[in-house]
Amino acid sequence: VGDMITVFVPSFREAMLARLFQSMEVSQRGSTAGIVVLDNGVSLSARARWPQVRFLPVPVPFVAAQAFNIGFAAFPEDDVVVIGDDSEVRSPYWSSRAEAMFRYWPFDYGLLSFAETTTAAVYGELPPPLKPLEMSVVAMGSGIAIPRRVLRQAGPWDETLIGYGFDDFDYGVRLLHMGYRLGVAGDVLLHTEAQATAWVERLGSWQAVLERQEVNHEVFLRKWRRSLPPKPWVVERPVTADHLHLQRCACLGGTA
Repeated sequence: VGDMITVFVPSFREAMLARLFQSMEVSQRGSTAGIVVLDNGVSLSARARWPQVRFLPVPVPFVAAQAFNIGFAAFPEDDVVVIGDDSEVRSPYWSSRAEAMFRYWPFDYGLLSFAETTTAAVYGELPPPLKPLEMSVVAMGSGIAIPRRVLRQAGPWDETLIGYGFDDFDYGVRLLHMGYRLGVAGDVLLHTEAQATAWVERLGSWQAVLERQEVNHEVFLRKWRRSLPPKPWVVERPVTADHLHLQRCACLGGTA
């Protein structure tokens, strides 16, 4: 990707990394050069397999918001892309497309989520390159892109969300309250089969994952207080000023 764009991949799973990197290289040769793995336990032998990739250690146990903040702070001038290690790239020339997406970024969008192979079924169409669809829910996918100017305005991801999930919803709602839109971009298409399996591997069972999710759920509810539907993973985008007021975040100076 371009000189002022850094791609981050949080991971501790070498088989998943190998599959993702292979799909990137099939899409565009040489495109894994300079990628930064937010390393949560990748072996030395695996790191040696990918000398073109940078490995940035992040603490164990893994906290997504903390890992993102460490990575974003290490490259303080760059626009950022984050791609889950459970993804495969399905677009040709994905790196060049991501670079063009930032070059022609729609100014009123704070974050773009890469389209996935399920996007057309959800939104009725796959957005064409450089023409994102506005997200109707705060539910980010396996790949996201954020300009540096937005990162500076919004500040760090919330590291009190130490469990599983809701960290991305929190960040998305914050961007909405700052006046930004959230979008789905068809510039880069991803395929993801095994979301959340990393957490099962880390914690040993789905029950343990649900318990960690409940930790973040409670933090999220305390922070946003009211006007959340029963399942916050489909948080509705505020559509009126009253709705926006009810969801306003205390940390941004609002009151519920």
